[in-house]
This record gives sequence, C-alpha cells and structure tokens, in this order.
Amino acid sequence: MESYVYIYFQELPADYALGDIEDDLDDLLAGVGEVTGAGLGNTGGNIDIEFSEESDALQTVISCLLSCGFDGETILDINGTRQKLSELDEKRYAK
Repeated sequence: MESYVYIYFQELPADYALGDIEDDLDDLLAGVGEVTGAGLGNTGGNIDIEFSEESDALQTVISCLLSCGFDGETILDINGTRQKLSELDEKRYAK
C-alpha cells in the first residue's frame, strides 16, 4: 500500500539547504520511500515523500526533521491528516 507525507514549513532550519535535506531523507528512506518533490516560495516550502511499503519510516522522517532543527509548527500531512511536528514528537514518547 502506498502512502505519503507532505511536509509544510515556513523556513528552512539555519545552515541547511533544501537539497541537503532532500538527500538526507532519501538516504534514510532507501528501499521504503523517496522524496518525490520539494520547493521553496515566499511563504514557505514543502517536501513531498511517498512510501512504497508500510514501515516505521515515518518515525525516521520525524527524527530527521527534529535533528535538522525544523520548527515544532511544521505541518505533516500524513495520508490526508495534518499534524504539527511538535504533536507527533510528543506522541512518540507517550507510548
């Protein structure tokens, strides 16, 4: 089953280029997913990821975004459900 995560952010973390983050995510998701698009505009940017199989890869994406320094207000649209990065991070430790 294919699924997706669309990441929406207002600004890139300091010292990171969009291409570097794309490459890091692609490397981390090798075999289970890939970055299929990304862009920057006047009001923010996005990174689009598609997963080719079910896995715990979403946790890998969340960890990568946090380690890069993305703001907690960053929005992740996961198969049509939008959540803030900070909420997803809290859920990881609530289990």
